[in-house]
Amino acid sequence: MPLIFTLAAKLEDVPLSNFVVNPTKIANSLAAIYQRLRLDGVTCYYDLFLVAEALGCQLDLSTSPLPLERPTRETALKMLQQPPGDVKQLGRLPVALEASAAAGERPWNTTAMSRATQRLRHDSRAWVGIAVVATLLVMAIAAPILAGHDPLAIDLVRSLEG
Repeated sequence: MPLIFTLAAKLEDVPLSNFVVNPTKIANSLAAIYQRLRLDGVTCYYDLFLVAEALGCQLDLSTSPLPLERPTRETALKMLQQPPGDVKQLGRLPVALEASAAAGERPWNTTAMSRATQRLRHDSRAWVGIAVVATLLVMAIAAPILAGHDPLAIDLVRSLEG
């Protein structure tokens, strides 16, 4: 079970077994964690137990660590023969798909570049750095105009002779 789900379930004051089957709570808690921690991104749903459940394993969410009960051989073979559309409806996969869709529709779902430009607008130190780099760039481009002499026209032998 993702550690972030355990933290979010505690913050929501909901048992983990209720939290992981509620896509709205999952999407809301991911948004709250994203906004609070100011992360570049949040993985919406990554849970290896999710795949195991979809393939027929039983998961007891009320205990820690989470034990997995293996399916019987017949159950596993039956699960592997199902079409992909049917597998999407097994275990907590429908919840994961719905939570991912809900998280993708959030207004906080912005690109890292747009968040970076937002932070840049309010950071005066960054603007000073940009001004210094821009000044150096302009000076480098205008160097032939600003220099009084051609740097390749200097005769070192004559200047050392006196």
